[in-house]
Amino acid sequence: MATKENILQKQMGNKLPFSVPDNYFEEFALEMDKQIAQKAPRKFAKRWLYPAAAAFIGILFVGQVFYSDYRKQEDFRENYETYILSQVGNADMMYYYLEESTY
Repeated sequence: MATKENILQKQMGNKLPFSVPDNYFEEFALEMDKQIAQKAPRKFAKRWLYPAAAAFIGILFVGQVFYSDYRKQEDFRENYETYILSQVGNADMMYYYLEESTY
């Protein structure tokens, strides 16, 4: 039984199924240079864009860390003041304000 490769070889013979255009390798470098030269250089350079974006994200991250720390301290102060005021009775507060107003 003949395999597919043998059948194809009998049909095609020893000739190559693919061909290269005339002077392809001689003209390849010239055509490549033409195609590269046709592309206009970019007016907007992206070299500064990526570091600027990274710096912006870094600033946002650091700002978020400091802001969350500030909020924690502010909440602590508010809770501390509430705790202190809860420990002082109404009579003590009245005496404090009366003594302060006499000076």
